[in-house]
Amino acid sequence: MSKIKLLYLIESSETGGAENIFLSLVEMTDRERFSVSVGLFYRGWLYDELVKRGYTPIVFVNKRGGYDLSLLLQLIKYIKKNRIDLVCSHLFSANLYAGVAGKISRVPVVAVFHGTVDVSSNDKKAKFKFFVLNGCVRKIVYVSKYLEEFFSLNYNANRVKSQVIHNGIDLSSKIVIGHNDFTRERFGIDVEDFLVIAVGDMRPAKDYPTLLKAIALAVKEIKHLKLIIAGTETDLIVELESLKKNLRLTDYVEYLGYRENVRTILPYCDAYVSSSVSEGFSLTIVEAMSARIPVIATQSGGPEEIVKHEVTGILVEPGVPHLLAKAIVNLSKNRHLKNHLVESAAQMVVKKFSSKLMISQYERLFEEVCRD
Repeated sequence: MSKIKLLYLIESSETGGAENIFLSLVEMTDRERFSVSVGLFYRGWLYDELVKRGYTPIVFVNKRGGYDLSLLLQLIKYIKKNRIDLVCSHLFSANLYAGVAGKISRVPVVAVFHGTVDVSSNDKKAKFKFFVLNGCVRKIVYVSKYLEEFFSLNYNANRVKSQVIHNGIDLSSKIVIGHNDFTRERFGIDVEDFLVIAVGDMRPAKDYPTLLKAIALAVKEIKHLKLIIAGTETDLIVELESLKKNLRLTDYVEYLGYRENVRTILPYCDAYVSSSVSEGFSLTIVEAMSARIPVIATQSGGPEEIVKHEVTGILVEPGVPHLLAKAIVNLSKNRHLKNHLVESAAQMVVKKFSSKLMISQYERLFEEVCRD
């Protein structure tokens, strides 16, 4: 049986959860069953990372901004010339371009959505674009049931074509502590400090202001409390630095910037906190659980499909600093709860959120789509 010629396509080349899952799919797809090629819309971190790993990504250039007919024609030409059998696209713009190109080229498309922010709330044509998408793609994959419901209700996404495949992490690779430049000592974090970590680029959806306010409340009860935030710094850093200063948290909060392998930092930490107001899934929650770090997360969509309250983690209402602070204080003082959460979460990750399981679900879907 000949290999399926598969094109993975994504619009973003930045750091982030969607980009990391995209990279995992490219790397782990079975080469005995699939011949893989990769396409991006511009060069950036993801492009460089793919090149480092021996790939030659195709860049489909948007020459005009907005919806570009020339980009669509580039994609159609590539699909036809290379006799692509299937396109798996990621994020809204790539999904739309791939859907239309696939329809014209008579090649099936699997479109993947990673978060509510995939679609801008200011996009007045979003419902029309979903109407086009519904008619063009073969399957729509969501990384959580929450997203499936969100896009179905708000944009009339086709439920018949939808499927949920949760993100997963590589459990086969061992976490080697020290394979980065992070140590507690280097950042002035003492042995007795209760170290909390948050991970994610500085974007509004992460709601770091609420987290800083929660830390300001928690330090009143936890003498040795420290917070580190790992993620690409954006324009929001100015607001966060100002808030940190106003809340007198200079000695309690440290920004690490983007970290390539945050899993090697997690073992140094005592708790992981997600303060988001919206999360499509949250791969770093799963990574923290795998590293046996107790998790506190807001009820922001995807996390509820990972965290079972007081079983595998602690869930709190988003945007409420005192509830987040209470959960942090509780974890710091209740060793029995901490141990219980860690054990239950680690077992759950092995059963439900491995990259091996994720990849097998995608590969099975690809083969089913190509058979239809």
